[in-house]
This record gives sequence, structure tokens and C-alpha cells, in this order.
Amino acid sequence: MDIVALIELLVKEIFEAEENFLQNLKDLYSFENAVKSSTDHFAAGFIGMILSSINKHIYDSSWRKGKYNVQRTDTQRSNAHIL
Repeated sequence: MDIVALIELLVKEIFEAEENFLQNLKDLYSFENAVKSSTDHFAAGFIGMILSSINKHIYDSSWRKGKYNVQRTDTQRSNAHIL
């Protein structure tokens, strides 16, 4: 997933939370939880993208190839909240 897709998902989830809140203005607690959950999902996805990018950079670097062998590579799991 790329950054644009992550941002689109974040915006979609926040607008859905706003829409639900506007239908029941007394339920501020659910609104806060929905927005927090959306931002947590975004942050986790963003951190995962950055770490995957760094991992690929290290894997592809000539410096690493000259000094270290890769013992294994793990595949990235999909984000459970997207499924």
C-alpha cells in the first residue's frame, strides 16, 4: 500500500466517523474512538511502509552485499483493519 492509499483510507474513515457523530451528537465517545482508531491505523501503515523501504534499501545496498549475507526475508502481512 502506498502513502496516497493510506491517506485516502484515513480520510474516508474520519469522514465516516464524522457522519456517524452528526447523526448522534451525544455520542462523543464513539466519535473520539473512531478518529483515534483511524489515525492509529494510518500511523501503523505508515511506519510499516517506512520500515519496509529501509529494509529494501539495506538489502539492495552494495555495502551490505560486501559484508553480510541475507539469511532470510519475511513477507509483509496485510493490515488486518483493511480486510
